[in-house]
Amino acid sequence: MKFKHMALSLGLVLTSPFAAASLIYTFSYDAVGNYAAASINFSSAGFAQNTGDVLTYVSGDINGCSPTSIAVDSLNAFATPVFGLGSCGDGTGVDVDGLFFRPDVMPPMSLGTFFSTQTAGRQFESGGGSNFYVYSSGLLTIRDAGDVPEPTSWALAGLALALAAGTRAQRRTK
Repeated sequence: MKFKHMALSLGLVLTSPFAAASLIYTFSYDAVGNYAAASINFSSAGFAQNTGDVLTYVSGDINGCSPTSIAVDSLNAFATPVFGLGSCGDGTGVDVDGLFFRPDVMPPMSLGTFFSTQTAGRQFESGGGSNFYVYSSGLLTIRDAGDVPEPTSWALAGLALALAAGTRAQRRTK
C-alpha cells in the first residue's frame, strides 16, 4: 500500500469528525409578580430521567439566576439548590436563589416542548434554612444541539490532509 493511501486510511479511520450529539434543555418561565418572563439553557448528553441526573449550564438566566447546573430531584422535577454549591443567590433579599421546574409530563423522554402548569418556580431562601417558591407556568423545550466537531477530530483530519498533500508534493518532485 502506498504512503498516501495509508495516510488517507489513517485519517478516515481515526477521525470521527463529529462528537456525539447532546441535548439542549430550555426552561422558559412566565412572568409573575415583579419578575419578568425569562429563559435559561442547559445541556445534557442524553435525556435526564433519574434522580441525580445533572444538566450543565449553557446560557441565559431567570431573573438574575444562572446556576452552574440543574438536576432531577427526588420530587421528580428539575431543581437547583437554594443555597450552597450551585445556588444563584445569597439567601437574602428579593434575588432568586434557585430554580424549580416540573413539567406536566415528567420525565420528558423525547424532543419537543412540554408545559409546566403553575409548577415553574423561582426559589427563595428566607433565612434560617427555610425557603419558599413563587410559581408560574412555563415551557420546557428539549432539542438536539446538533453535531459539533471535536477539536481532536479536526486535528486528525488536518494531519491526514497534510500527509496526503506531502506525498503528492513528494511525487511531483521525483
